[in-house]
Amino acid sequence: MSVPRIADLLQTLMTDELGYDRYAGRGGDIGAGVLLQLGLKYRGSILGMHLGGTNPRVDEGMIPDDPTDAEREFIRERRGSNRRRRGAPRRRRST
Repeated sequence: MSVPRIADLLQTLMTDELGYDRYAGRGGDIGAGVLLQLGLKYRGSILGMHLGGTNPRVDEGMIPDDPTDAEREFIRERRGSNRRRRGAPRRRRST
């Protein structure tokens, strides 16, 4: 099951099944990706999120059509972080 699909199911659980209009979440690793998807797709439902132990990826399909200034800054930061992380193993092997 994909991370976006998990986010959709979690949104349905929290809003339709449990009856919360808004909620907060905490996630690490895959959970951080799920929270990132929730924030991008269901921003009106998310009160806040705590991402722990990871730097979530931001792929092109995850970016909303009309990001806010804060979202654009977050995306810029994540893209830079992802590039630095991908290069880290090569730098370690070269020493």
